[in-house]
Amino acid sequence: MYLLPIIFVYGIPSSVLSDYATKSFKGTKRIVASFLLHLFLATLFVPIPMWISGSTWFSGITGLLDVFFFISALVTAILFWSTDELIKNKTCQMKRRKYLEWVGDLRI
Repeated sequence: MYLLPIIFVYGIPSSVLSDYATKSFKGTKRIVASFLLHLFLATLFVPIPMWISGSTWFSGITGLLDVFFFISALVTAILFWSTDELIKNKTCQMKRRKYLEWVGDLRI
């Protein structure tokens, strides 16, 4: 519930930007470039609001909170990237289609 606005405002646009920026690459080069771009945009998620608010890194208790947000932003970006790559994978698309047909056959 709390992450949904962040995903819609920051996660999806960064994924679209990553897809647009890496559309000319093929294969592993595209995957690595997309991964690095997702991580770069995640690292900007914490410092930019801190810069706007005027706070500094590692200033007491808020510094620990900033580090926590920074690490959680990186982990979330990795999960978002891996989900995005699984959705694009042709093998996963065929398996997903097969399972959805199997679920459709279970109708009464």
